[in-house]
Amino acid sequence: MSTTVRLRRWQQRALERLEAAPSPDFLAVATPGAGKTTFALVALRRRMAVLGARRVVVVAPTAHLKSQWARAAAGFGLTLEERWRPTDGHLPGDVHGIVTTYQQVAGVAPAVARVAAGGLVVLDEIHHAGDDRAWGRGVRDAFGAAAWRLALSGTPFRSDSHAIPFVRYAMDEAMPDFEYGYGDALADRGVIRQVEFPSLDGEMEWIDAEGAVRSASFGETLSATLASQRLRTALSVDGEWLPAVLDAAQARLRELR
Repeated sequence: MSTTVRLRRWQQRALERLEAAPSPDFLAVATPGAGKTTFALVALRRRMAVLGARRVVVVAPTAHLKSQWARAAAGFGLTLEERWRPTDGHLPGDVHGIVTTYQQVAGVAPAVARVAAGGLVVLDEIHHAGDDRAWGRGVRDAFGAAAWRLALSGTPFRSDSHAIPFVRYAMDEAMPDFEYGYGDALADRGVIRQVEFPSLDGEMEWIDAEGAVRSASFGETLSATLASQRLRTALSVDGEWLPAVLDAAQARLRELR
Protein backbone atom coordinates (compact mmCIF):
# COMPACT_ATOMS: atom_id res chain seq x y z
CA MET A 1 0.00 0.00 0.00
CA SER A 2 1.39 3.39 -0.94
CA THR A 3 0.15 5.25 2.10
CA THR A 4 -0.46 4.67 5.78
CA VAL A 5 -4.14 4.73 6.66
CA ARG A 6 -5.50 5.25 10.13
CA LEU A 7 -8.79 3.41 10.16
CA ARG A 8 -11.83 4.50 12.06
CA ARG A 9 -13.17 2.06 14.61
CA TRP A 10 -16.11 1.06 12.46
CA GLN A 11 -13.83 0.44 9.47
CA GLN A 12 -11.61 -1.81 11.54
CA ARG A 13 -14.58 -3.75 12.88
CA ALA A 14 -16.01 -4.10 9.40
CA LEU A 15 -12.69 -5.35 8.03
CA GLU A 16 -12.42 -7.93 10.79
CA ARG A 17 -15.90 -9.20 10.06
CA LEU A 18 -15.23 -9.18 6.32
CA GLU A 19 -12.04 -11.18 6.66
CA ALA A 20 -13.77 -13.72 8.89
CA ALA A 21 -16.74 -14.14 6.55
CA PRO A 22 -16.87 -17.52 4.77
CA SER A 23 -18.90 -16.20 1.82
CA PRO A 24 -17.35 -14.48 -1.21
CA ASP A 25 -20.11 -11.88 -0.92
CA PHE A 26 -20.21 -9.14 1.72
CA LEU A 27 -22.62 -6.21 2.06
CA ALA A 28 -21.49 -3.25 4.16
CA VAL A 29 -24.04 -0.54 4.85
CA ALA A 30 -22.57 2.65 6.30
CA THR A 31 -24.06 6.11 6.60
CA PRO A 32 -22.98 8.64 3.93
CA GLY A 33 -19.70 10.35 4.74
CA ALA A 34 -18.49 7.62 7.09
CA GLY A 35 -15.64 6.48 4.82
CA LYS A 36 -16.92 3.56 2.74
CA THR A 37 -14.41 4.20 -0.05
CA THR A 38 -11.42 4.00 2.28
CA PHE A 39 -12.83 0.86 3.88
CA ALA A 40 -13.32 -0.77 0.47
CA LEU A 41 -9.85 0.10 -0.82
CA VAL A 42 -8.14 -1.19 2.31
CA ALA A 43 -10.23 -4.36 2.03
CA LEU A 44 -9.20 -4.70 -1.63
CA ARG A 45 -5.50 -4.40 -0.86
CA ARG A 46 -5.75 -6.93 1.94
CA ARG A 47 -7.66 -9.39 -0.22
CA MET A 48 -5.13 -8.95 -3.04
CA ALA A 49 -2.36 -9.78 -0.58
CA VAL A 50 -4.16 -13.03 0.28
CA LEU A 51 -5.25 -14.10 -3.19
CA GLY A 52 -2.36 -12.67 -5.19
CA ALA A 53 -2.59 -10.51 -8.30
CA ARG A 54 -6.22 -10.36 -9.41
CA ARG A 55 -8.08 -8.00 -11.71
CA VAL A 56 -10.20 -5.41 -9.90
CA VAL A 57 -13.54 -4.04 -11.08
CA VAL A 58 -15.23 -1.17 -9.28
CA VAL A 59 -18.81 -0.31 -10.26
CA ALA A 60 -20.11 3.17 -9.41
CA PRO A 61 -23.53 4.75 -10.01
CA THR A 62 -22.29 7.69 -12.13
CA ALA A 63 -19.43 8.72 -14.39
CA HIS A 64 -18.44 11.44 -11.90
CA LEU A 65 -18.04 8.86 -9.15
CA LYS A 66 -15.90 6.75 -11.48
CA SER A 67 -13.32 9.53 -11.48
CA GLN A 68 -13.48 9.84 -7.69
CA TRP A 69 -12.87 6.12 -7.30
CA ALA A 70 -9.94 6.17 -9.71
CA ARG A 71 -8.30 9.04 -7.82
CA ALA A 72 -8.90 7.44 -4.43
CA ALA A 73 -7.54 4.10 -5.64
CA ALA A 74 -4.36 5.78 -6.88
CA GLY A 75 -3.67 6.84 -3.30
CA PHE A 76 -3.62 3.15 -2.38
CA GLY A 77 -1.28 2.20 -5.21
CA LEU A 78 -4.06 0.87 -7.43
CA THR A 79 -4.35 1.93 -11.06
CA LEU A 80 -7.95 1.65 -12.22
CA GLU A 81 -8.81 2.59 -15.80
CA GLU A 82 -11.92 4.78 -15.79
CA ARG A 83 -12.11 5.17 -19.59
CA TRP A 84 -12.17 1.44 -20.32
CA ARG A 85 -14.21 0.25 -23.31
CA PRO A 86 -14.90 -3.31 -24.45
CA THR A 87 -13.02 -2.60 -27.68
CA ASP A 88 -9.81 -1.82 -25.80
CA GLY A 89 -8.79 -5.47 -25.65
CA HIS A 90 -6.61 -6.78 -22.83
CA LEU A 91 -5.70 -4.42 -20.02
CA PRO A 92 -2.02 -3.45 -19.78
CA GLY A 93 0.00 -5.30 -17.18
CA ASP A 94 0.53 -2.17 -15.09
CA VAL A 95 -3.22 -1.57 -14.71
CA HIS A 96 -4.94 -3.30 -11.82
CA GLY A 97 -8.45 -3.08 -13.21
CA ILE A 98 -11.29 -0.82 -14.29
CA VAL A 99 -13.93 1.50 -12.92
CA THR A 100 -17.28 1.35 -14.66
CA THR A 101 -20.96 2.16 -14.07
CA TYR A 102 -24.04 0.00 -13.62
CA GLN A 103 -25.37 1.36 -16.90
CA GLN A 104 -22.25 0.33 -18.77
CA VAL A 105 -22.21 -3.10 -17.12
CA ALA A 106 -25.79 -3.68 -18.27
CA GLY A 107 -24.83 -2.85 -21.85
CA VAL A 108 -21.62 -4.88 -22.12
CA ALA A 109 -21.92 -7.52 -19.39
CA PRO A 110 -20.06 -10.28 -21.32
CA ALA A 111 -17.06 -8.00 -21.87
CA VAL A 112 -17.01 -6.95 -18.21
CA ALA A 113 -17.32 -10.60 -17.20
CA ARG A 114 -14.07 -11.39 -19.04
CA VAL A 115 -12.27 -8.75 -16.97
CA ALA A 116 -13.91 -9.75 -13.68
CA ALA A 117 -13.59 -13.55 -13.99
CA GLY A 118 -11.68 -14.78 -10.95
CA GLY A 119 -11.16 -11.18 -9.87
CA LEU A 120 -12.22 -8.81 -7.11
CA VAL A 121 -15.31 -6.63 -7.43
CA VAL A 122 -16.55 -3.61 -5.48
CA LEU A 123 -20.17 -2.67 -6.08
CA ASP A 124 -20.57 0.89 -4.83
CA GLU A 125 -24.08 1.95 -3.78
CA ILE A 126 -25.33 -1.49 -4.78
CA HIS A 127 -28.97 -0.46 -4.30
CA HIS A 128 -28.69 1.33 -7.65
CA ALA A 129 -28.57 -2.07 -9.30
CA GLY A 130 -32.29 -2.18 -8.56
CA ASP A 131 -33.03 1.09 -10.38
CA ASP A 132 -33.41 -0.76 -13.67
CA ARG A 133 -34.11 -4.46 -14.17
CA ALA A 134 -31.40 -4.65 -16.83
CA TRP A 135 -28.86 -3.25 -14.37
CA GLY A 136 -29.46 -6.04 -11.90
CA ARG A 137 -29.30 -8.64 -14.66
CA GLY A 138 -26.05 -7.11 -15.90
CA VAL A 139 -24.50 -7.28 -12.42
CA ARG A 140 -25.41 -10.97 -12.14
CA ASP A 141 -24.08 -11.83 -15.60
CA ALA A 142 -20.90 -9.76 -15.30
CA PHE A 143 -19.76 -10.80 -11.84
CA GLY A 144 -21.05 -14.31 -11.30
CA ALA A 145 -17.56 -15.73 -11.91
CA ALA A 146 -15.71 -13.22 -9.71
CA ALA A 147 -13.76 -14.60 -6.77
CA TRP A 148 -14.89 -11.94 -4.30
CA ARG A 149 -17.60 -9.29 -4.27
CA LEU A 150 -17.83 -6.40 -1.81
CA ALA A 151 -21.10 -4.48 -1.97
CA LEU A 152 -21.48 -1.04 -0.40
CA SER A 153 -24.52 1.10 0.35
CA GLY A 154 -25.20 4.30 2.22
CA THR A 155 -28.70 3.27 3.27
CA PRO A 156 -30.62 0.08 4.06
CA PHE A 157 -32.79 -0.95 1.15
CA ARG A 158 -35.45 -3.41 0.05
CA SER A 159 -35.66 -5.51 -3.08
CA ASP A 160 -39.06 -4.22 -4.21
CA SER A 161 -39.99 -6.74 -6.93
CA HIS A 162 -36.48 -7.51 -8.22
CA ALA A 163 -33.88 -8.85 -5.81
CA ILE A 164 -30.37 -7.50 -6.37
CA PRO A 165 -27.79 -10.22 -7.13
CA PHE A 166 -25.29 -11.27 -4.45
CA VAL A 167 -27.38 -9.72 -1.64
CA ARG A 168 -29.10 -11.74 1.07
CA TYR A 169 -32.72 -10.90 1.83
CA ALA A 170 -35.15 -11.52 4.66
CA MET A 171 -38.78 -10.61 3.96
CA ASP A 172 -37.68 -8.54 0.93
CA GLU A 173 -35.26 -6.47 3.04
CA ALA A 174 -31.54 -6.56 2.32
CA MET A 175 -29.51 -8.10 5.13
CA PRO A 176 -26.14 -6.36 5.54
CA ASP A 177 -23.17 -8.29 6.86
CA PHE A 178 -22.08 -5.11 8.61
CA GLU A 179 -24.11 -1.98 9.34
CA TYR A 180 -22.98 1.40 10.62
CA GLY A 181 -25.83 3.85 10.93
CA TYR A 182 -26.17 7.60 11.32
CA GLY A 183 -26.70 7.27 15.07
CA ASP A 184 -23.55 5.17 15.40
CA ALA A 185 -21.52 7.79 13.51
CA LEU A 186 -22.83 10.60 15.72
CA ALA A 187 -22.03 8.63 18.87
CA ASP A 188 -18.46 8.03 17.69
CA ARG A 189 -17.95 11.81 17.25
CA GLY A 190 -15.79 13.24 14.52
CA VAL A 191 -17.04 10.90 11.81
CA ILE A 192 -19.85 13.02 10.38
CA ARG A 193 -21.55 16.27 11.20
CA GLN A 194 -24.99 16.32 12.70
CA VAL A 195 -27.62 17.09 10.09
CA GLU A 196 -30.18 19.70 11.04
CA PHE A 197 -33.51 20.23 9.33
CA PRO A 198 -34.86 23.69 10.21
CA SER A 199 -38.60 24.05 9.83
CA LEU A 200 -40.07 27.06 8.08
CA ASP A 201 -43.69 28.11 8.23
CA GLY A 202 -45.71 30.55 6.17
CA GLU A 203 -49.24 31.49 5.24
CA MET A 204 -50.42 29.86 2.02
CA GLU A 205 -53.35 31.19 0.04
CA TRP A 206 -54.96 29.39 -2.88
CA ILE A 207 -58.23 28.86 -4.71
CA ASP A 208 -59.64 25.35 -4.41
CA ALA A 209 -61.47 23.33 -7.07
CA GLU A 210 -64.80 24.92 -6.13
CA GLY A 211 -63.49 28.46 -6.46
CA ALA A 212 -63.25 29.16 -2.73
CA VAL A 213 -60.27 31.10 -1.41
CA ARG A 214 -58.33 29.05 1.12
CA SER A 215 -55.64 30.16 3.52
CA ALA A 216 -53.58 28.11 5.98
CA SER A 217 -50.12 27.79 7.50
CA PHE A 218 -48.23 24.53 7.89
CA GLY A 219 -49.03 24.57 11.59
CA GLU A 220 -52.74 24.08 10.95
CA THR A 221 -54.37 20.67 10.74
CA LEU A 222 -56.18 20.14 7.44
CA SER A 223 -57.91 17.30 5.65
CA ALA A 224 -55.74 15.23 3.32
CA THR A 225 -57.18 17.04 0.27
CA LEU A 226 -56.60 20.53 1.64
CA ALA A 227 -53.16 19.60 2.99
CA SER A 228 -52.20 18.45 -0.50
CA GLN A 229 -53.45 21.72 -1.99
CA ARG A 230 -51.50 23.70 0.62
CA LEU A 231 -48.31 21.80 -0.20
CA ARG A 232 -48.74 22.32 -3.96
CA THR A 233 -49.22 26.02 -3.30
CA ALA A 234 -46.04 26.18 -1.22
CA LEU A 235 -43.98 24.32 -3.83
CA SER A 236 -45.26 26.30 -6.80
CA VAL A 237 -42.45 28.06 -8.62
CA ASP A 238 -44.88 30.87 -9.38
CA GLY A 239 -45.68 31.45 -5.71
CA GLU A 240 -43.92 33.55 -3.07
CA TRP A 241 -43.10 30.92 -0.43
CA LEU A 242 -40.58 28.76 -2.28
CA PRO A 243 -38.41 31.67 -3.52
CA ALA A 244 -38.43 33.10 0.02
CA VAL A 245 -37.24 29.77 1.44
CA LEU A 246 -34.46 29.53 -1.15
CA ASP A 247 -33.37 33.10 -0.44
CA ALA A 248 -33.26 32.35 3.30
CA ALA A 249 -31.25 29.17 2.67
CA GLN A 250 -28.77 31.03 0.48
CA ALA A 251 -28.35 33.77 3.06
CA ARG A 252 -27.70 31.20 5.78
CA LEU A 253 -25.18 29.38 3.60
CA ARG A 254 -23.30 32.61 2.95
CA GLU A 255 -23.27 33.34 6.67
CA LEU A 256 -21.81 29.91 7.47
CA ARG A 257 -19.19 30.22 4.75
